[in-house]
Amino acid sequence: ARMDVSLETNEVLIEEIQNDWLRRADWLLRHVDYRRQYDTEFQPSNTYYDIGCSTSELRLYVTKVLVPYKQIWAEAMLTATIEFIWRELGINHVYYHTFETGNKLKAVPGEPPRSIYTKLPKQFGFEVTDKAPVFISQSKFAKRTLKKIKQPTWYYLNL
Repeated sequence: ARMDVSLETNEVLIEEIQNDWLRRADWLLRHVDYRRQYDTEFQPSNTYYDIGCSTSELRLYVTKVLVPYKQIWAEAMLTATIEFIWRELGINHVYYHTFETGNKLKAVPGEPPRSIYTKLPKQFGFEVTDKAPVFISQSKFAKRTLKKIKQPTWYYLNL
């Protein structure tokens, strides 16, 4: 998870929940399969030297072992993030980007998975608000960008 933290205002803005581990494993298997079309001896370690598995082991890992993680990854990461914010940082005011406002503020190229910015925060009891985190509303860059958004919104959770 990527977060912006302000201890002064007792706020955290969850920027995003990432699944790099899962995406990279999928990419690696596709890459290895592609390369093996031209070189049947190509192995995962030819791409990442520290991967010590065969192509068949990588395939098993991606298509079987990771499947349950793919199904719960976003929920597990948001649970761990909220737990960290509350227990370790002691912060009560948690914000999470909405799809539209987050894309504009972060200048995201392309579109991230919509469900991570719509369905996921609602599952955890976040409510939509037009009140920006204080540390965001005080940022010169954010102020300029927010003026360009018709109705900027965030998700908010008070712990």
